[in-house]
Amino acid sequence: MTDFDFCYRFQNWQKIEPEDSIKPKPVAKCGIASTRNEIFIHGGNDLDTDELIDQFCSFSFLTNTWTQHSPKGDKPPLRVGHSMCGFEDRLWVGFGYNKTEWFNDIYEYNVETNTFKKIPTNSAPLGRYSFTFLYHKGSIYLFGGVPKSGKRLNDTWRFNLQTEQWQELHTTGNIPKGRSSHTSAIYRDSMVIFGGLDYRIRRNNDIHLLDLNTLVWTEINASPAYFEIQPKFESQKTKQPQNPQQDGASGTIVRPRFLLQFDPKTKL
Repeated sequence: MTDFDFCYRFQNWQKIEPEDSIKPKPVAKCGIASTRNEIFIHGGNDLDTDELIDQFCSFSFLTNTWTQHSPKGDKPPLRVGHSMCGFEDRLWVGFGYNKTEWFNDIYEYNVETNTFKKIPTNSAPLGRYSFTFLYHKGSIYLFGGVPKSGKRLNDTWRFNLQTEQWQELHTTGNIPKGRSSHTSAIYRDSMVIFGGLDYRIRRNNDIHLLDLNTLVWTEINASPAYFEIQPKFESQKTKQPQNPQQDGASGTIVRPRFLLQFDPKTKL
């Protein structure tokens, strides 16, 4: 498994060389999220055997080390294709599947006490995998994914963490087509989604923005030149990661940096 981070301020890639610590097993379809100055990785499947992996670990950008966690409490069952999001000292893990069961649950992890608890939910969306899951202003927003039927979804849901209630959002505008394995992020009071796989398993490169106040979707018509970044490198020994859009890579934002984690089979 190879890790890079990208600094937006200086526009450079840097290969991460962790201090002596126990590195996580290489996995795919894991949950990944950031909070404070750490990223957390949960679950996933073994790249060689395809078996589900019972793994929960974090990487600290302050100490440059990995930590394996043995959390207390009501731990989530093993799963893949799930998602995580974080805010301050909390992480939320949800949905995904274990190849026989499609989950529609949510678990909260307390970073300070190293404890999981299952959140009781009512009227939850269909269980699914390869969706997106974002925290914003006391709620979690869910979009897309693949349920047991195999259909690519384009529904949007909001889970209020205070009332512990799900609500399907009836959005308008240029609603994105159903998809899975896309990327999303919060920008101000909007949710932005990019790419993913459609019902024909074709890759997309479209960008859509959902205003979370008006619930109106807008498609962003951006030229490639507008978004192109010409990165620099920390040293001549640091290579720029190639083909970052291929399957098997995961990413998350930690303040001004973007962490990119590659499948160990990726050629760099």
